[in-house]
Amino acid sequence: MAGNKRKDEKFLYLTPEQFAIFRESAYNRNVKWGLFFDMIMQVGFRVSEGLLVTPKDLLLKTSEINATTLKRKTKPMIPIKVSESLLNGLLLYVESRAIKPNKHIFIFTRQRAWQVFKEILKSCKLSINYSPHALRHCQGMISAEVLKDKSLVARRLRHSGDRHTWRYIHLTNKMGDDIVERMEQYNKKKDNK
Repeated sequence: MAGNKRKDEKFLYLTPEQFAIFRESAYNRNVKWGLFFDMIMQVGFRVSEGLLVTPKDLLLKTSEINATTLKRKTKPMIPIKVSESLLNGLLLYVESRAIKPNKHIFIFTRQRAWQVFKEILKSCKLSINYSPHALRHCQGMISAEVLKDKSLVARRLRHSGDRHTWRYIHLTNKMGDDIVERMEQYNKKKDNK
C-alpha cells in the first residue's frame, strides 16, 4: 500500500481499515489485548505509556484518559478523549479484576506487548513488519484527517511542538480527495471571474 512504508521498507502505520481488522483479531484473542491495543491507538500512546495507565486515569464524566507523557518535562499528564465503548470496556476490565485505583491496569512488559502485537498481525494476515508504534501513527493520520490543524494533532499526540508531528501525518485517500475538491472549487471561482 502506498504511503505506509519508508524507503528502507519499514512499515510506519496501519491504515484505519487495517486497524479495524487488527482490532477485531486482538479482541478475539483476549479482551486484555483488545483493550490494550485499542487504547494505544485511540490515545496515540507509546507502549510504555499505555502500561502506566491506572484506574484513576480513566475519566468517566468526560470520556477521557489521562495520558502520562514520558518524554515531556512540563505538563506530563494530558486528558485525551476516547470512545465511550473503550472507556466502558476498560472500566469493566478494572472492576472484574478488582484493580486498585493506583495500580497499573495492564501488567506485562513492553517486550511481551511487541510479541503479542506481531502474533496478532500474523493471525489477521497483515505484514509482521509493523511495530506497535504504527498504531500511534494511525492515530496521527486519523487526527490529521479530522482536525485539519497540525497544532491540534501535535497536542493530541502530546508532542511539545509541531516539528515532530509531520512524521505522523501521511497523505491518505480522504486527504487527497479533499485537496482535489478544494482545487476544483478554487478553479471554478477563478474561471467565474
